[in-house]
Amino acid sequence: MLTGAPMATGEKDAATFNGKLRRHPAEAGFPLGTAILLGIGTAGVVVAGRKPKPSKRQLLTGAVATSAGVAATFVLLDALLTHRRVTRLDRHLHNYFRQHRTKREERFVDATTVTGNGWFIAPLAVLTASALVADDESRLAMTVLWSVAGAGIWSEAIKRVVRRERPPEGREESRDFSFPSGHTLFAGSLYGLLAYIVSTRKSLGTWRFPAAVALALIAPWTAFSRMYLGRHWPSDTAASAALATAWNATLITFLRSGNPQ
Repeated sequence: MLTGAPMATGEKDAATFNGKLRRHPAEAGFPLGTAILLGIGTAGVVVAGRKPKPSKRQLLTGAVATSAGVAATFVLLDALLTHRRVTRLDRHLHNYFRQHRTKREERFVDATTVTGNGWFIAPLAVLTASALVADDESRLAMTVLWSVAGAGIWSEAIKRVVRRERPPEGREESRDFSFPSGHTLFAGSLYGLLAYIVSTRKSLGTWRFPAAVALALIAPWTAFSRMYLGRHWPSDTAASAALATAWNATLITFLRSGNPQ
């Protein structure tokens, strides 16, 4: 049974049993800075295209609430990944897929995981936002763009704070950190939000429901693909999917606050 690739000699003294590296003191401000940035940015989404405009007090309350939620998320995720049971389950599932996947299956899954790649997600978000602006839906367009931008901020900030090593296959593909799964976070944020938007489009008739389901299924498939290919530990993808869901719930709540009818 595999137990994960050994760490480089220079890393042994700086690593724990699950590959999480000790942080540099200068990185202590990342959680707080990210929380504030996402809080202010989300409050800005509330303003975009909303009539009547929210009061400054409402905006401040929303920004503070979002920032507090983001900061709490950093703490919870960091605590989760230091738990030995999580690490043991990660290695067990990782080894299971590593031993049972075939080259043919691997090629197919690898070809479909592009749906969560940032280089694919960003242009798709821009095209979607452009279509929404043309349809006089500036607030929705702003939310779509902020959903993807926020996912990028989440991904980069948490990677720098948690600093978890990738599985062996993941290290062959990328030298950055394993947690969170950027593909999963991007896919969950964009496709989840698009599924909500499509499901509310009455002009699409009954077709909007199967279309929304199809969009919603892309995210869990992307999460599975990253775990199946060994690019991320299973807990990376599971937590990233949960994080994307929470992020979408926050944005959709703000969207609905401007449409009380």
